[in-house]
Amino acid sequence: MTQQSLESDQFKNTKKYVDEFANQGLRTLYLAQKTLDEDTYAAWNEEAEAAKLETINREDKCAAIDSKIEVELELIGSTAIEDRL
Repeated sequence: MTQQSLESDQFKNTKKYVDEFANQGLRTLYLAQKTLDEDTYAAWNEEAEAAKLETINREDKCAAIDSKIEVELELIGSTAIEDRL
């Protein structure tokens, strides 16, 4: 998310709930979205699929590819669940 998004009232209010739920021991998750054009998605997907086939450092490579697309997201909410073991 952008710095502007992190300073928004929506993020601050959502963060209060997320922090409260986390303090109760719940597993929390922010939900965000962004719209991609087909070319951007196709290029990212091609890299992501190649990273998934790697045998050395697969997790690091997948995370690096994901971090390219997970920017400038619009916060749409959060969720929390009880995660019993």
